Amino acid sequence: MENVRLDPAGMDASTIARLQGLQPVHEYHFEFQKFHITNTRAVHNDTDTVSLALKEGAQPARVLIKHLGEVNNGDHLVQLKIGPVVFQGTEQVSLVTTVLNSGHKDQASLDEGLTTAANQAIDLALDEVPGGVLIEFFTHWLVNLFAVDCDGVVIGQRWTWGVNELKAHTDAHNPWVIEHAYHGTDSAVGCGGNSDYTGTWIITRIDH
Repeated sequence: MENVRLDPAGMDASTIARLQGLQPVHEYHFEFQKFHITNTRAVHNDTDTVSLALKEGAQPARVLIKHLGEVNNGDHLVQLKIGPVVFQGTEQVSLVTTVLNSGHKDQASLDEGLTTAANQAIDLALDEVPGGVLIEFFTHWLVNLFAVDCDGVVIGQRWTWGVNELKAHTDAHNPWVIEHAYHGTDSAVGCGGNSDYTGTWIITRIDH
């Protein structure tokens, strides 16, 4: 049999595992697919920026941001995706999503604020986040991005799973589709009132 030299620096985790005969390797893909608006926070169009952050164990968080521009009632594709992710042990996994209506700040300020807020959300103790909904926390952290009273957070969510728990969910449903409704804080008089959004996430596992 030909000798195979393993070079971890030059191979991804799934390749190393296959060469070592460790099976199966579970590869995960995390996507914030879309959101549906029943009621905007502004009078007509919200101007939405979306962030998706994933942290695995002690690794630095991965943060993706997408500027959607003006959106009104109905379905809106986002398709922010993080993956493939191969977990090395039984570490904890945190997935944080924010949708912010803010049409009066530059993109660099929005990106910086959302990245900082995502990391703050990941660091929150579990018992501080009932149901994982973070709208009030994000509203406090991102207040400097609200230039007018119609600005505000319309989706704020953190899920935290153990790797075994994530595998169990995807054993039952693969892909695993999560839908969750968010009723935001009231906007000022003359705006659209209380925002009403529903987000859709898809978590897919591929076994090698």
